[in-house]
Amino acid sequence: DIRSIERCRTGWLDGWGIRSTREGMLYNMAGRDALRVTRRDGRRFRIGSADVAGLVRVLEPRLQR
Repeated sequence: DIRSIERCRTGWLDGWGIRSTREGMLYNMAGRDALRVTRRDGRRFRIGSADVAGLVRVLEPRLQR
């Protein structure tokens, strides 16, 4: 179901927690580093984490190519 992932940063206005933003949902647990996930249907969401590299390692093998 995941088409692509991309490292990004959240804006300070986006805040922490679960938010609806102009880019889709944001699930921000810590800091401003995040991972933008694009699904095959085009919907996007971001996951904010202190360990974005760890998220990439987990999600990259699951990409639908």
